[in-house]
Amino acid sequence: MAMTQLGGASLRVGNKDILVSPEEAGAICPRGGEPPQNHALLDKDGLNAGVVEDSIRNQFCNHNPYSNINDITLCVNPFRYLPIFDQGFIDKYASLDPRLPPHIFNASAKAYKRCTQKKESQVLLLLGERCSGKSVAFEHLLGFLGTTAGDGDEEFRQLLRALRPLISVTRSCGRQSWLSTRAMLEADLGLDGDGFICRTLLTVRCLETQRITLGPKNFDALYLAAKDDRAHEWLGDNLEFRLLGDEIDFEEYDEQGTAGTSWMTSLKFFGIDHGELVRILCGLVLLGQLQFGGEPLQCQPPGALDAVANALGVGAGKLLAALLGGTAEEASQRRDAALQELYHRLVHLVLRQLNAKVAGEAQATPQSMKILEVPSALDAKGFHGMALQRLTEARFAHMLAICRPEDSDGLQDESEQQAAAQGAALQAWRLLRQPKESQEPVTIRGACGEAQYVVDKSFVTAAEGGGNGAGPMLEALSESSCKYLREITNSLAVKPASGTDAAEEALKALSSCLEPKAKAKTWPVCCLRPNDLGAADRVSRPVLLQQVRHLRLAEAAQLAEKGVNEIWSLQSFRARYAKLAPTLEESVEDEAACRLLVKAAGGDKGHVAESVFGGKRPGGKAIQSQFQL
Repeated sequence: MAMTQLGGASLRVGNKDILVSPEEAGAICPRGGEPPQNHALLDKDGLNAGVVEDSIRNQFCNHNPYSNINDITLCVNPFRYLPIFDQGFIDKYASLDPRLPPHIFNASAKAYKRCTQKKESQVLLLLGERCSGKSVAFEHLLGFLGTTAGDGDEEFRQLLRALRPLISVTRSCGRQSWLSTRAMLEADLGLDGDGFICRTLLTVRCLETQRITLGPKNFDALYLAAKDDRAHEWLGDNLEFRLLGDEIDFEEYDEQGTAGTSWMTSLKFFGIDHGELVRILCGLVLLGQLQFGGEPLQCQPPGALDAVANALGVGAGKLLAALLGGTAEEASQRRDAALQELYHRLVHLVLRQLNAKVAGEAQATPQSMKILEVPSALDAKGFHGMALQRLTEARFAHMLAICRPEDSDGLQDESEQQAAAQGAALQAWRLLRQPKESQEPVTIRGACGEAQYVVDKSFVTAAEGGGNGAGPMLEALSESSCKYLREITNSLAVKPASGTDAAEEALKALSSCLEPKAKAKTWPVCCLRPNDLGAADRVSRPVLLQQVRHLRLAEAAQLAEKGVNEIWSLQSFRARYAKLAPTLEESVEDEAACRLLVKAAGGDKGHVAESVFGGKRPGGKAIQSQFQL
């Protein structure tokens, strides 16, 4: 892009030059002067999601993907490598120089300083939709802490490289491909008395295990295992498998073998038997090939059962007895239940082995540093999607208080959107605990919008295991020749939480981070994608605006001001307080009407935009104390 002499712009798109008039150049070019790096400083009157989006976009176009709303860090995915994460930048931001521009290292540095000085636990909470860069941001936050308070970031890098393929799927955004985490991932770092990391604990919650049987794309570990050189012993020459779907070209996947080599190296770094993992994962791929039919009921196609038994290290007869019984549909349900349960247990086995290697020996203080990555609720379907809708509503209900200045009063209970968020959260939880019939749609309405899900009761039943679910298969595999299979199917094996129990566990973990009165300080890190094409240095206003609304960043900017502590929708505010201006005509637009109502209540001109924010009295007291519900 180049500026013209008259103030317009010339854009090079492909092989074409596009001229932009001076009047329209402001919409695509960064404006002159320093953009506001802290959006909490924006003029509050008329502030809405569009204004906040415009400010974030202008900051991004000035070559800095980072900005803030006080303690909330905003990260716009640049879709390209930026040389701003090396040791020099780590040292620079570790000094906490307030003159430095916003950076993700700021969040780690400020949280670490508060943890060591105030002896208070800290949580770095990663939020955002798909393709927004949460996983990379997780690595940056963890790497900064490993370098400044540990022995370097290499061990953390290897940890994530070993675990990510097991809990992530390959996603595409235009020309970009990346691993999307399909679970809630937490890194808990314990500190010794001198402030050095002495303990590391990774936790995976609410793993989207139904993806292994229902999703069009499966977990990355299955593809890496099937492409491994040792996989030929179990899979033969076959290149088409039901579990691997058809959305990923299996032959072209990791054609150079770099991803597979990286995963194998990281697993060996922690002493995990990569060959055993490949064998079990290939066995699961083959198990997914089994079909059932005929009279009497038989496994199809011919030879498939023997291949599964060989890979899983168990007799074909035991395997057959565990699967058959009842109808072909019931046998298929047992197969899928076993696939989900076995994969779930295998992931947690690897997780336990990783944690055992980084447990540390020194005594940790009661304070800790946590990094928590919450997967996008918009990408999840069915049961898992409903759980994440609950997480989203709970997060927003608490963020209304988290983004407040520390010396200000808390939110009043009558805040309409907070009440809506809490109400939707409770509604979702009731539905999770008492799922309806399979394929019956359920709609959840709350402050974060409306979402419709199909509650798959068969999945919930299968996820719980036992009975006609995974129980018979687990018993059969407890005598497998594979040591890892024996360990995860033994009756004394640690069983990871699943189904509604997993959702409840995840909700409690997130709520403990978001509770305003908790003995921990939460630092939200909101990640955004600039476009849906994966194109570097391009910003789509509709795409960015939708995320600003979903993350409620305008509300966060408004509530950052002391004395402003409630929000209402324009329509609700007008209906509720119409009696303050009884002569107000219905033809007056909502925004203008709400301004008059704020003024009638004795406030100044007020903050009225897409939502109504409480204005201030001349003495500084919020006017909403005048409003009694």
